[in-house]
Amino acid sequence: MSKTGPTPTLRKLDRRLTTVEQILPALATREDLRRAIEPLATREELRAEGERTRRHFDIVAESLRPEIRLIAEGHVHLSQRMDASEARTAHQIASLDSARDSARGQTREIAQADRRTKHESPQAQPGGSRSHGRDQLTG
Repeated sequence: MSKTGPTPTLRKLDRRLTTVEQILPALATREDLRRAIEPLATREELRAEGERTRRHFDIVAESLRPEIRLIAEGHVHLSQRMDASEARTAHQIASLDSARDSARGQTREIAQADRRTKHESPQAQPGGSRSHGRDQLTG
């Protein structure tokens, strides 16, 4: 060392040491770390808990099988009912379509007969009746 004071390297080293001394109290010791991890589960404990959870889940799943089967059977029954209802509805629609078509055909026939009657009607003849052709169709 020189008589005039510490060299720049020693001053730099002194600053770094001061920084380390300030950080050290905040760092955990080995004993602090042991105490921190002590309450944590070990691998064996985690494995055992996983096995217990799996067994419990298997038991719960097994107990749900009858309920799931019942729901599935109900779904099949409802599906069959829906199919039957759709078939009835389709049949009814077809019947209504047929009745509508028949009514249209009858309406056309009546309209054609009415036109023929008007053309054949003895309007020009005295005492002739316009409804004579309709009476023949309906009567």
